[in-house]
Amino acid sequence: MSRRPLFTVLRYIFLIILVGLIGFAAFLLLGTREKTVYNAPLPPVVIASPISGNLEKSLMVSGTIQAESLIAVIPFVAGTIETYHVAEGDVIEENTVIATIDSEPYRQQVAQAQAAYVVSQATFERIDRLYAAKAATLQSFEQAKAQRDAARSQLELAQLQLGHADVAAPITGTVISIPLAKGNVASNQQPVAIMADLNSLIIDLNISERYYDIIRSNKENLQVKVSRTSAYGESVEALAAIVHISSYIQPQSKTFAIRCRLTEGYGLFSPGMHVSVQLVYESYLDVPLLRQSDRTIDQNVYIYEPDTQSAKWQALVPIAENDQFFIVPEELASYQFIVDGHHTVFDGQSVTVVDVRRE
Repeated sequence: MSRRPLFTVLRYIFLIILVGLIGFAAFLLLGTREKTVYNAPLPPVVIASPISGNLEKSLMVSGTIQAESLIAVIPFVAGTIETYHVAEGDVIEENTVIATIDSEPYRQQVAQAQAAYVVSQATFERIDRLYAAKAATLQSFEQAKAQRDAARSQLELAQLQLGHADVAAPITGTVISIPLAKGNVASNQQPVAIMADLNSLIIDLNISERYYDIIRSNKENLQVKVSRTSAYGESVEALAAIVHISSYIQPQSKTFAIRCRLTEGYGLFSPGMHVSVQLVYESYLDVPLLRQSDRTIDQNVYIYEPDTQSAKWQALVPIAENDQFFIVPEELASYQFIVDGHHTVFDGQSVTVVDVRRE
């Protein structure tokens, strides 16, 4: 073997030994270094005990105070009143014509709309034939169709307005006021008559169908509280009673109707007032309560364990609840609950209590 290859081999062996010695020295150095450990601060939390209070399971809806069938008869079209067919104090049936508005302008509108519709229909039929023969574009066909449909809608609107020239009674009742007279201009800014039955004040409510079984099953014990805010910012309240609960659900709106009659405090309310109505269908007195915001995203809770200063996840099935509070089960009523910081802790984690909620 020549001296040069031998020298090369020895050089590589020397490099390997050198690298090994450097690695061993680094291992000894790093292995003897003192390790730095970072201890994260414990998550801060606020705890609270359940408070004793009353919980009402209720439904809050809005409504309008009415006298029995109090109706302002508003014309749907404007114009000069040609004739009044009733007088104040008359008792009239539903659909009786109360007043007639000059219909000549609306007859002219019908004639104009009819002519426009005939022209647009003829144009559409012509374009339709051309389009079928591939002699007209789709855009031309759609424009002609849209113009025809618009003209037909204008004709229907004009015919509807002509029909509204006779202002009819919407209910059976007594005419208590006629604000206008023959020759006055009628518009939707002022009623041509006011009809009413002033025997009682009522509120008609539309309730979501999901409350139908609850309302029906608690009908006898149902409490109705009516309130409004006065001009001075004070709450004005009254009690009401259920007069009627509809036996069917409106298929379009998925609601059912409830009619209430004010029984106490009705002197503080007048027809036309907008009010809030609370339907209380179940009440619990002197029960342990927590706020809905005290629950976790999965609708459970965290209990604070003072002995270990840690959080404990607890499945929760409330006895009852409303939008604000829930009733804590009796077996958990003596515990303290994490009510702030409970969205970031986990089961068994140590925590730091920074405050205690008293209310």
